[in-house]
Amino acid sequence: NGCSAEAIQPVTVISVVNPNVSAVPTEACGGKAITLSPTKGTWSGEGVDAQGKIFTATTPGLYLLTYTETGANGCIGKAAATITVKAKPVIDLSSVPTEACADEVVALTPTTGTWSGTGVSGTSFSSASSGSFELEFIENVSGCAGSATTTIAVTKPIAPVVSSSTVEKDGTVPVLTAV
Repeated sequence: NGCSAEAIQPVTVISVVNPNVSAVPTEACGGKAITLSPTKGTWSGEGVDAQGKIFTATTPGLYLLTYTETGANGCIGKAAATITVKAKPVIDLSSVPTEACADEVVALTPTTGTWSGTGVSGTSFSSASSGSFELEFIENVSGCAGSATTTIAVTKPIAPVVSSSTVEKDGTVPVLTAV
């Protein structure tokens, strides 16, 4: 019949939230807690806390995290971030003696990091006074620091006191031997 009809309907395009997760570090050390940003929404993935705000992983590896945010219009935006978790150094101080005599020089091992504490000079320890001395060793491997402490008990040797007024019948003084 040659008739045509036309209807016009306005359409509103609602924008989706486009989260920016560039503030998330790409590397972290095992055991270090990282506050994730942005914080308006929630984060999910292995190592993320129940509140979806903090990431902590102790096992080295690659972790994929997802950030989800709901905009004022109800539209949901998502973004992903990856974090490579590096291992902290494992420090073994079992070779360091737990006891020493005053003025004795003790070689401190390992030597791949930094020793600190009273009586420490470089990789050796010595003390002229007796007491208990706590030493700390810090090692940094690939940007991840690990530390451990040990205690050395220092004692002063007891000086022997030798006195004898004994004279043998034959007039000789007995020979004393330290044991």
